[in-house]
Amino acid sequence: MAKKKTRNERINEKLNKGISHIQAEIEVTQEDHDAKIAVLKRRQETETSRIREIMITVLNEEHPDLFAEVEAKARRRFEDAAEKRRARAKNAASPAQHNETPEDRGIWGQQGGPAQDPPQ
Repeated sequence: MAKKKTRNERINEKLNKGISHIQAEIEVTQEDHDAKIAVLKRRQETETSRIREIMITVLNEEHPDLFAEVEAKARRRFEDAAEKRRARAKNAASPAQHNETPEDRGIWGQQGGPAQDPPQ
């Protein structure tokens, strides 16, 4: 496993690329900040997930009939969303129909037929 570089090592690497010292410090500080924010967001997501699991358990224990009703609604929404995705995927995958003639599309005149002879 690679050894984690110190802050000064990372700054020196940036200096070797030709940027100013202050700019190197700014970039390293921004990288550290971004990494810390990412860790905090992951912790928040984990906490939220665990709280939702507890909420579901409490709802099921204290209000089983309401839990069953909510679960049925959630399943319907899930199935409806899945069906919409399948329909979109099916429409995107099927080739477009290109059997129309210029007359069908009304290119040379009104719908239903050419108003004049087609260009030769």
